[in-house]
Amino acid sequence: MTFADIHKFDATFVYNVEKYQEWKTYMINNKFEPDASLGFHNMGAGSEPQISSNDQVHTANAFLGRINYNLMDRYYLTASVRRDGYSAFGSNNPYATFPAVALAWRISDENFMQNNILNHLKLRASWGQNGNREFGRYAALATLGTRKNIVGGNLVNGLLPSGLGNRNLKWERTTALNFGLDFGIFKDRITGIIDFYKTKTNDLLLTRRLPNIIGYDAVSANMGELGNTGVEVTLNSLNMNIPGKFTWTSTLIYTHNKNKIKHLYGDMVDVVDKEGNVIGQREADDETNGWYIGHGLDEIYDYKFIGVWQLGEEAEAAKYGSRPGDAKLLDVNGDGVIDSKNDKVWLGRKSPTHRLSLRNSFDLWNCLNISFLLRSELGWYGSDNRQQNNGIRFFHRGNTVKSDYWTPENPSNEYCRLAAAAPVGFSNWKSRNYLRLQDFSISYTVPKQAIRRFGIQDLRVNMMIDNAFVITKWKNYDPEINNVVPRTFTFGVNFTL
Repeated sequence: MTFADIHKFDATFVYNVEKYQEWKTYMINNKFEPDASLGFHNMGAGSEPQISSNDQVHTANAFLGRINYNLMDRYYLTASVRRDGYSAFGSNNPYATFPAVALAWRISDENFMQNNILNHLKLRASWGQNGNREFGRYAALATLGTRKNIVGGNLVNGLLPSGLGNRNLKWERTTALNFGLDFGIFKDRITGIIDFYKTKTNDLLLTRRLPNIIGYDAVSANMGELGNTGVEVTLNSLNMNIPGKFTWTSTLIYTHNKNKIKHLYGDMVDVVDKEGNVIGQREADDETNGWYIGHGLDEIYDYKFIGVWQLGEEAEAAKYGSRPGDAKLLDVNGDGVIDSKNDKVWLGRKSPTHRLSLRNSFDLWNCLNISFLLRSELGWYGSDNRQQNNGIRFFHRGNTVKSDYWTPENPSNEYCRLAAAAPVGFSNWKSRNYLRLQDFSISYTVPKQAIRRFGIQDLRVNMMIDNAFVITKWKNYDPEINNVVPRTFTFGVNFTL
């Protein structure tokens, strides 16, 4: 819909109804008499029956309304609201509403931007909320389980509570704020997209552990607040273009993300000074699950491995119950005891904080194409405990990654002695940063005039190498998945007769 040639509107309304249902019955039996042939399809003829069944159903509905407004093809506004319902939530909160709004300004169309190297420039901003419903279909309900009991000499089925209900269970809600910039310069020789975002997730759908004394070990609940901040950058460039002879294009993608726990259960604990005096309160961490307020879900909180006890350090090592060849851990407060309360430190993150990829493509003489993709993940650590040498795998026949070990004649400050001991259990965290040549490919299209006399219309020959090489300091298999990754060579011929 258009008014006065400069105002453009369109509206979209959607209503959605959903139902999911599955049911199944499984049965098995053994020891058919006189034999299985005579008992074919007669499951009751066996003497060891096993029966199980399952029936699950959920329903959902949603209503969405969205309005788009465009002024002079230069200023844009989008507003929407969504109302969602899901049967698996508690009876008190089956529905939730999620609004969103977005603005955009095509700056390059303004008069003051004419005759500029920027041929395309668009500024974007958006705010919105969405929900998450991914959890058990019956997590909000109290459930019963069965258990067999002997009553009066007979085996009978009994019922017992197996799950604690929560009628207040509701949608997990994420609020996102995004600022973006789209641009093109030098007649789109270089184009790019830059996005900065900040998200906040409230009422996370989690399983909270409970004291066993109440009869249940856990309950599904909405808890906490998790924040995410990040940036995403995509750059495309036409580096060189000689028509018919040589073209070189590149694509660079960079992403950065960090999360932080801002709130958990609301349980408060005392804050004490060095003398044990209470000086305030703070919200309690969840040490059982490894969740600490002010830190990320993937942050590492552990003892720090600082080397191996050497000859001449026997007296110092003995304070920790160790001897030369054993692991040396950082004693943060220097009290001669390694304990979780005083000596754990923050060592990094288990997930990459920076991801980069760079693809280059070269086209020569309209028949030869060479391309490759470089990929890197940075700012993360993995557990590599081979350096501890505390297992028994070295004393029997078996295959593993080759590793060194400490001996008096061959001392090492990186690898412990065989069957080494440590004052406490810990993991050895090592950098998993890497640079990988993900794929490399060459393809050649044979000129038509060279193949036409053979009755062939098109002929292309190609070769590709996947996982060509990896540069990393990580020594335990592949740094990305911590397992073996094959290098694959592919040769192909494509033709049309």
